[in-house]
Amino acid sequence: MCGRMNIIHDKLCPIISNFFGLNFTTPTNSNLSPSQTVATIVSNDVGFLQLETSWGIQPNWSKKWH
Repeated sequence: MCGRMNIIHDKLCPIISNFFGLNFTTPTNSNLSPSQTVATIVSNDVGFLQLETSWGIQPNWSKKWH
């Protein structure tokens, strides 16, 4: 299974920013594929924050993304 995603900046960012109460930003990517980075929202003790994380699952035996 491939796991690609379409991210459209101008529609996504204001909705996410308002909902989570932060300044969410991400570039438009019409073909996000595994191993590329994607903006992610995580929670901590204070609230929510944005992190750039790698999209997809990397098995422990795979060295492809290193």
